[in-house]
Amino acid sequence: MAYSCWNYSIQHGNLALLATMSYFTPLLSVLLTSLWLGVAPGAGFMYGVGLVTLGSLLIGRASQ
Repeated sequence: MAYSCWNYSIQHGNLALLATMSYFTPLLSVLLTSLWLGVAPGAGFMYGVGLVTLGSLLIGRASQ
């Protein structure tokens, strides 16, 4: 299912936006896992969120 969605978005979507948003996949998986297990992400997670967001913004700006 995930491969089909990825393939469709590559064929019909905005590749620059897709590449930028793909950096957030690990963050979403950590959030879903922490919700599933009932544990709170630590301060290191928030630091990582900031770094991924900053990197994504820089990549997005460079690709325009």
